Amino acid sequence: MMNRRKFVTAASCAAAAVHLPVRAQQYPSRPIRLIVPFAAGGTTDGIARMYGESIARELNGSVVVENKPGAAARIGAQFVARSPADGYTLLLAGSSIFSINQFLFKEPGYSVADLTPIGLLSRLPYVLTVANRVPVKDPKEFAQWAAAQAEPVTYGHIGAGSANHLLGVLVAQTLKIRMTGVPYKGNVPANMDLIQGLLDSQLDALNGSLPYHKAGRVRIVGLLEQERWPGLDVPTFAESGYPDLVGGSWLALAAPTGTPAEIVDRLSEIVMQAAEEKRIQDALFETGQVAMKMTQAETQAFIKSEADRWGGLIRSANLTIQES
Repeated sequence: MMNRRKFVTAASCAAAAVHLPVRAQQYPSRPIRLIVPFAAGGTTDGIARMYGESIARELNGSVVVENKPGAAARIGAQFVARSPADGYTLLLAGSSIFSINQFLFKEPGYSVADLTPIGLLSRLPYVLTVANRVPVKDPKEFAQWAAAQAEPVTYGHIGAGSANHLLGVLVAQTLKIRMTGVPYKGNVPANMDLIQGLLDSQLDALNGSLPYHKAGRVRIVGLLEQERWPGLDVPTFAESGYPDLVGGSWLALAAPTGTPAEIVDRLSEIVMQAAEEKRIQDALFETGQVAMKMTQAETQAFIKSEADRWGGLIRSANLTIQES
């Protein structure tokens, strides 16, 4: 027989369940679509699938990853921004979606106000790499060497407004040196020219440059992070006297604005838990990335600071992209 205390507790729980929104109790009742605004098969695609597995497991549902690449991730962002705000369409948002595109493009095709950040997932550190012919081994030596050159220092990037393009602008402004960006169709051909000595330098993701550095084909001279990367004997710009030279790419989970708060809160809890999973931490580390754990409020504050920072840089450098 149930005693009075147990009955009251059970009744209270039942009452609480009754007052939960019906949509939260039933969510998800069909597969959740996780839109990746990049091509299938890449590192980003793998991250989407890892976090998708965690979401599916915790919600006892299914998550289907769909790739919608193109136009600097704007096609995928636009698709999600225009989707019903019911929790069944989510976005794996790269940093450009929230902090760069709206400043570079007159018509980005979506408004960041139509997307709600849920949680930060990962961060991808960037590094400054130089050709072996460049006689420097740390950020201070690079600054001194660059300042002494008669011509601007060249660096490769994958297009106007890309992370390595903007970081090149930031490095030049901070170090008070002249740098000229050379556009490439990808980081690999840029690194090939760096190896051959046709470029002076390259601002690339750690995972792109590390294999060439380890093979002795190029030299990483500075990490654009607050802390050193484990196992890599390379100083950060911050420890070298340039505390503002911290930057890289990141990924966040987002949903259409207006998605029920209880669904957003639950998804936020899940991705925070996932960031502590060893399988995710190890997989990200192997690709030169770091798992991030932030509340929704912390994520929103971080994204605002990133937008303020990169928006200010883009305006100060008078950077725009004209589309035909």
